[in-house]
Amino acid sequence: MKIRSADCRAMLRRSARLVAALLLCAGCSGPVNPPPAVGEATLPVYLVGHGWHAGIALPRTGLLPESADFPGADYLELGWGDRDYYQASDPGVWLLLHAACCSAAGVLHVEGIHAASASALPGSRWFGCRFRAIAS
Repeated sequence: MKIRSADCRAMLRRSARLVAALLLCAGCSGPVNPPPAVGEATLPVYLVGHGWHAGIALPRTGLLPESADFPGADYLELGWGDRDYYQASDPGVWLLLHAACCSAAGVLHVEGIHAASASALPGSRWFGCRFRAIAS
């Protein structure tokens, strides 16, 4: 029986997909840390959804050097993405595909927020969790 090169390539692609799936599953099977104990220091972290974009909101503590640029803010929202897509008022599908496949430059967005709620940024959705604070 003769094996064609097309059959070999197809088998290699299937094998690579299987290995990738197994590695992904193995990476997700690690130990789970228990939630913080009552009274343990925690850091609130929020995922802020803006439709096509999402950001991460952290308390404005002294964690980031940019904290000094927003003296009245309670939180700093951080976002990043393709420069052209991120700054477009109506990006559309073409810019989405361009940003995903062949981005030429990125941009970092930092915004001061006065409260951790959807009312602070109209049209946004907030999802929060608490992480153990890291001792400095």
